[in-house]
Amino acid sequence: MEASSDYQFINRCLSRLGYTLGNAITFAKINAGRSGSNLYEIKLNDKPMILKYTDTKMNRDGRLRASREQRFYLDMSSIIETPIPELIGSFVDEQGGIGLLLKAYHQTPEPSRWNSELCFDKIRMIARLHAVFWNDASSLASFEWLTQKNEVVSTAAQNAAVQAWNEILGSMQRNTNENLVSIRQIEYMMGRLEDMVSLKHHFPRTLCHGDFHMENVLQQADNSPVISDWQEVCIASGPEDVSFFLQRASASGNPISSDAVIEVYTETVNDILRENLSIRSVRDVIDADKLHTMLVHWPQYLLGSSREVILGISSEMKAAASRLGFLPD
Repeated sequence: MEASSDYQFINRCLSRLGYTLGNAITFAKINAGRSGSNLYEIKLNDKPMILKYTDTKMNRDGRLRASREQRFYLDMSSIIETPIPELIGSFVDEQGGIGLLLKAYHQTPEPSRWNSELCFDKIRMIARLHAVFWNDASSLASFEWLTQKNEVVSTAAQNAAVQAWNEILGSMQRNTNENLVSIRQIEYMMGRLEDMVSLKHHFPRTLCHGDFHMENVLQQADNSPVISDWQEVCIASGPEDVSFFLQRASASGNPISSDAVIEVYTETVNDILRENLSIRSVRDVIDADKLHTMLVHWPQYLLGSSREVILGISSEMKAAASRLGFLPD
């Protein structure tokens, strides 16, 4: 959209929410990331806001994510104590497009600059979210829009991932001193995907963010945090959120200790719920989720990555698979 059409589009969206605009608006279009939505940072009467609109031209998955995020804000903001962005208003238009108007917040530091205490604080936040619906299937079932995390990996997707791993590994000159995963190990682990899912499903299910990482944690004016971007909210096992947080931290070059993070998460859940979770049981779920995600979803991001990044991911995969007994003899 050009600036004039952008302005008209924003005007139409905000008019649906009861705003009279006049000239009291400035805006900037921003990258919507993987959501593909129209995303604007606007200032209305000197108040910074985010306008997010997903139209019917979006693919089915994109529309489902947008609908899920809207329902989360409408149905759960008063139930959970987790700090989330303030929803100013939302609408569904005649064509089925979904609009959200949210209060704007500040970015947190670059992921590589997060220290241990900043990481631990956010891990405690996500543990408190998980505690709300911990092992409470009946309450979660009352939200008809909330579904189990999608764990299905088609044969075509598996084959594409193996092919990508072949390309990644083939581009690296193997050094016998490097802990590089082999394509034989990749193929064997790919055959254990159902075992990984089964292991995760034996852990208590709860409400999960689904896309929990450092860049989805924002700051208020007083530097207190809010967790944003709830398109992937789902029913899963809590440690899966921790797993993705650790995966993204590692990929960004943050040296946070996974052992320390797992200990903080386990202690927090046990303190809140008077549970007796073992660190081992939490780690097993994190390892299974990490291995599943890195096998299937990471290859497309690793193509063209540096040797150091590929070796780091490879080492993490082999360590997780070894602990779970998912490496070939």
